[in-house]
Amino acid sequence: MNLNDKRLLALTQSGLWNTSLPIHLFENTRKIDWDIIFKSSSKQGVMGVAYDGLMHNIEELKIEKKILYAWAANVEAMELRYQKQYQTAKNLLEIYNHHQLHVLILKGIGLSIYYPSPSHREGGDIDIYLFDDFEKGNQIIEQKGIKVLRGDSVNPKHTVFNFQHTLIENHEWFLTDNPYLRKNKYLETQLKKHIHLTFCEQSNIGNQVVYYPSPTFNAYYLAAHMSSHLLTSNVALRHLCDWALFVDKHYNQIDFEEVAYHFKKTDLYKAYQVLNSLTNRYLMPHNFKPIPVEKISEKIENIVWNKKTLQPSEKLISQNNYKKYAKKWREFLKNLFVLKKLTNTKFVFRFLVSITYKHVSRKRKHV
Repeated sequence: MNLNDKRLLALTQSGLWNTSLPIHLFENTRKIDWDIIFKSSSKQGVMGVAYDGLMHNIEELKIEKKILYAWAANVEAMELRYQKQYQTAKNLLEIYNHHQLHVLILKGIGLSIYYPSPSHREGGDIDIYLFDDFEKGNQIIEQKGIKVLRGDSVNPKHTVFNFQHTLIENHEWFLTDNPYLRKNKYLETQLKKHIHLTFCEQSNIGNQVVYYPSPTFNAYYLAAHMSSHLLTSNVALRHLCDWALFVDKHYNQIDFEEVAYHFKKTDLYKAYQVLNSLTNRYLMPHNFKPIPVEKISEKIENIVWNKKTLQPSEKLISQNNYKKYAKKWREFLKNLFVLKKLTNTKFVFRFLVSITYKHVSRKRKHV
């Protein structure tokens, strides 16, 4: 982890908890450093939170006005996107509530309520769960002339449709189900135990009723979601911020021992422990009770922080031009080593078999 990474983490922590910065970290920060920090904050999904940390300490920091104004303009655009997404969610709820459907929102807006400035959480699509009305919810949307994507074209755990220029993912179940994450089915069973409507928290978006998951459900779901991301692609700093704020709000309602017990029965346990360790070390306030975690070496934390995507591109896996793709292959093999550190040899084998089968199947379809 380099110095600018540490600076971004310090800004993010300050933005989350309104704490002062370790100003010594920012001594001799040059224009090029601020450019890197700003771009990294956007890539990591924490541009708004880091901006809050910056503004909490603006008098002590020496940042060029040009960069500051650009950052502020981007945060203002983020706030407008949030307001649009909020209105879109309200309009979608109005349709479903009219048909007496209960709508639960996963992640996204449901997590933004934990942030000091909800509109400073970077959003994307809207994930919903309709309890026993999954298919009815799809039909209602199709009756409005909106195409609903299903099957092989999307992740089978949900359908996807575009509503008022926002992607909506309507979940039938919660965790990715594929050959190398097959043990996710065990956690899926735990999630189904805690998703009954009576366990959920009723709230409102505008004048529309909405439901959010119980703390127990979210403890499993958020941890499994970010751990799966770590193994199959990348975890953004935003995921850790979501987790830190959620834990801060519901610490006494989470049975960490029980969560760890169930994660040990999956391939996600080590990844879960590493992410907890990173959250404790870099995001939690110093006076806060830490998340229970096994001791993780700082070396492993740094490897995870610097990890690139594990999934090889179609070009990479189908080309024989070694010189052209040698560097990418080296990165891929290096990440396989990291994957083994975070799981086990059997998982790595299933992963390789799965992506090879997927590639061969796609090639056969085009023959």
